[in-house]
Amino acid sequence: MHNSTTGTVFFELTDKKAKGLKTFYKGLTMNGKHFKIRSLLNKDVHRHYTISNTMDPKVYNPLVECLL
Repeated sequence: MHNSTTGTVFFELTDKKAKGLKTFYKGLTMNGKHFKIRSLLNKDVHRHYTISNTMDPKVYNPLVECLL
């Protein structure tokens, strides 16, 4: 843990095959959480992710229609 709200967890692929990420999380507790995935072979290669169900087109489009 870095502090009471931030921590670091490391995962390593044992079979060296890419894995997919979940696209939908139930409830609101995961919304807004974010993480970074970094290559172990090249530490300059990394990608940031933020969990947001509302960016899924199946959720986003109906929300936009409600605003019209």
